[in-house]
Amino acid sequence: MNLVDIMPHRGRMLLLDGIESYDVGKCKMTVHFTVREDNVFFDASLCGLPSWVAVELMAQAAAACTGAHDVLESPGLPPRPGLLLGSRKVLMPRAVYPLGERFAVTAAEAFHDNESGAFECEIRDSSGELAASCVLTAYRPPDFIGFLNG
Repeated sequence: MNLVDIMPHRGRMLLLDGIESYDVGKCKMTVHFTVREDNVFFDASLCGLPSWVAVELMAQAAAACTGAHDVLESPGLPPRPGLLLGSRKVLMPRAVYPLGERFAVTAAEAFHDNESGAFECEIRDSSGELAASCVLTAYRPPDFIGFLNG
């Protein structure tokens, strides 16, 4: 399974590098990324990514998880896009994600129905230390383009 096959993100907005694991039964995915200077959110004054980017990284992990489910459930159809509604229980003990460091991002589905879901997410550094965590909520309308135009 490849990230570009299960996510709507493209180009510089795809912040993740690859999939580490996917548990279909638990709808849980772990992905990874390495901080690079070509990251759209890279801050040269910090020599890394600011902590607030963690929410987008965790949202992309959740998108990858639901996208993988969509592709397995409906082969041949693209994954349904969604919108991040919000985050709660946000912990960001790390102020900066330094250049060159690799991180693992896990998103585990806590709730879902046809149009909405909640994900328990976390980011860990290469030594396993918690870099961020939160619970994200998302909305995936049946007619995404119609929703945006409406």
